[in-house]
Amino acid sequence: MTLRRRLAVGLTTLVLLSAVGAGAGLYALGRVTGAVHRTSTQDVVALEALDDVESALYRIRASALEHLLAGSDGSGARLAGEASEQERRARDRLADYRRTGLSPEEERLAAAFERHLAGYVQRVRGDVLPVRTAAGQGEVARQVARGAVEEFRAARQAVDDLMDQALRRAGERAAEARRTHLPWVVAPVLVVLVTAAVGQLVGTRRGRRVLAPLRRLVTRGGTRRPAALDAPGEDEPRFRSAFAHARVGMAIVSLDGRWLEVNAALGAVLGTTPAELLALGPEQVTHPEDRHVEGELVRGVLGAAVQQGPTAAVRHRDVRYLHRDGRVVVAEVGAAVVLGRGDQPTHCLLQVVDVTEARRSRRELEELAHSDPLTGLANRDRFLQRLHAALAEPTEGPLRCVLFVDIDRFKFVNDVLGHRAGDELLVVMARRIESCLRRRDTVARFGGDEYTVLLEDVRDTAEAVHVAELVLEAVRRPLVLAGQDVVASASVGIACSTGAGEVSPDDLLHDADVAVGEARTAGGDCYRLAGPEQRARSRERLGLETDLRAALDGGSELEVHYQPIVRLDGGAVAGVEALVRWRHPERGLLAPAEFLHLAEDTGLVVPLGRWVLGEACRTVQRWAAHGDMPADFVLHVNLSARQLRPELLDEVDAVLSGTGYPADQLCLEVTESALAEDDDVGVVLLQQLSRRGVRLAIDDFGTEYSALGRLRRLPVTCLKIDKVFVADLASDGRDEAIVRAITDLARSMELEVVAEGVETPAQEAALLALGCDVGQGYALGRAQPPDAAGRLVVAHWRRTPRAVAASA
Repeated sequence: MTLRRRLAVGLTTLVLLSAVGAGAGLYALGRVTGAVHRTSTQDVVALEALDDVESALYRIRASALEHLLAGSDGSGARLAGEASEQERRARDRLADYRRTGLSPEEERLAAAFERHLAGYVQRVRGDVLPVRTAAGQGEVARQVARGAVEEFRAARQAVDDLMDQALRRAGERAAEARRTHLPWVVAPVLVVLVTAAVGQLVGTRRGRRVLAPLRRLVTRGGTRRPAALDAPGEDEPRFRSAFAHARVGMAIVSLDGRWLEVNAALGAVLGTTPAELLALGPEQVTHPEDRHVEGELVRGVLGAAVQQGPTAAVRHRDVRYLHRDGRVVVAEVGAAVVLGRGDQPTHCLLQVVDVTEARRSRRELEELAHSDPLTGLANRDRFLQRLHAALAEPTEGPLRCVLFVDIDRFKFVNDVLGHRAGDELLVVMARRIESCLRRRDTVARFGGDEYTVLLEDVRDTAEAVHVAELVLEAVRRPLVLAGQDVVASASVGIACSTGAGEVSPDDLLHDADVAVGEARTAGGDCYRLAGPEQRARSRERLGLETDLRAALDGGSELEVHYQPIVRLDGGAVAGVEALVRWRHPERGLLAPAEFLHLAEDTGLVVPLGRWVLGEACRTVQRWAAHGDMPADFVLHVNLSARQLRPELLDEVDAVLSGTGYPADQLCLEVTESALAEDDDVGVVLLQQLSRRGVRLAIDDFGTEYSALGRLRRLPVTCLKIDKVFVADLASDGRDEAIVRAITDLARSMELEVVAEGVETPAQEAALLALGCDVGQGYALGRAQPPDAAGRLVVAHWRRTPRAVAASA
């Protein structure tokens, strides 16, 4: 065989082999495309099912919000039916999603969604349905909204996570399909390459003809549409049908952000057709302020894909599109990258879901959760958010001021005219306070009858004071409630800051709260301005409160001193009064006036009074063991108004039984003001104590509400004349008349009288002349520690007042 013939036979064989290789390559490419199409169709079904699940969840929330805003029986029936129907629909579509094959993570998320869906529906049925009216049920509606929002957010987050997983799975499956079938493409392509190379080497035209299809096969990825979408395959019609008829808006986007293909659902979202959308392009149908968002999404997922490969996360953003009729459509857009050979991005897949109504419902629900349903003002949470934001902004000069407005005697209006009139008063006051403010200012109902106002960009404190005066004037205007003419008043506290970290929001609110407390103490219908001095006092007070709590827990810093009560006609010690002292580790020995007000305000006076009672009874019982304590010797212990509660009886019983101190030698002192705060409770408690044999005294008699009718009802045994009437007794005829009247009243009611604040012999003589035979004060003996007081009482039981004073 000649050389020419041998070359011809060899070339023919190579050509035949290249033809076979090309056919095998095309077949393998078809397998790759078919696998990708089958995977894509399955993922579209999964995304469509998840979209229906999310839609059902939003429908339940929309019905719940409608019922909270309407609160009628009809809306309740609609809500019950809608909740049941949409819960069933969500569970059915979730089952369809499960049939597409889930990973363990997806199965966990699906189970979490079912759990939160059940919790949300339970909240709707158990909490939302019972609400019948929005007005008058404000606090209920707010709590319902908070609970429902938490459950809804958890369920929605689970759906969002499932969608992320589904989109990620779509990209991973497509890449896996290409990797799996790539060897079936590579081998035939190598044969074609060898054939083409030989053809080129010998200069035959047949080699060049073999090379041309290979070039087309390699370069077709740079065409307008992705290769996977152009390649023929047996699943092509099914993929096209699923993409075209999916109810989820979808778009295939090139790596430079161009829409390559859109489905009918996306056209329906924007009120147009897919062809028109492709002709317009994304920029023409996107809100001008959001035209950058879609590009940022694509670039974001591309960057993540380059760094993370197939595990790149799906990105979500809200994008505003323009509907054909001109309205704005808010869509939640999810973007994922589809990877090709070597995990290289080929194109992006967008999922576009119309969430316009869902976002509107969310705003309304959040507004309900952050507003006061009675007055329509912002509530405490919204005010605190605004205050934090205002104080975080750096300023040079302008102030941020908080006004704390408290309606005076609001409880009285509620008690006398009823809660409906009280609610009406709160609404009227809210409108009046609003009328005094600028549009940029914030007013909130902070709780009960308290309002807070945030003034921003205030020139100086004088401007804030001017606003406070306007508020006070507006509140004073008469109004009619429940047919009654009512004139209200308010107390206002003002605190200001320049912002930028000068003072924290909590401290600024606390300063305003303390200032309004000072305004109330001053009688109300006025304002008080907080300043650095007040803030320092507040911090000092807080530190003192902390120290007092520690002292009560430890007990070693607290002491009880005892002041003798002496018979003026002979000098006998008739008893002692227990007076608490606090040996502060830094401030030294503190008298009651330095910390008892703090104990009253914080409620610490209750455990403090309990401790003093027990300590005093134990101490005097020890004295009795060292001497013959007369049967008429009496231990006096003060009671606070806060201690007049049912538990007091058990506490007194426990102390008397634990110490063995006789009840008839214990006298508990209460002030008239303490009884005036809760007359019925106080009277019953005093009667119960009297039945136990405990003596009772009215302290500071004559300085408060000296109602003789109430005095007749009280089982008291002693009246203590306040020291203000004793101080000028020798020189002021009016004080003498008052002391004589109290003494005559006590004698007529067979009560003992004790004069407080006896500091001079002249006062002592005057009291004796007026018929008062028992007193206490510096002239008769100072309060002393337990040991010194015990020695004095035991050694000088029957001595004169001067001897007692000299021994002191």
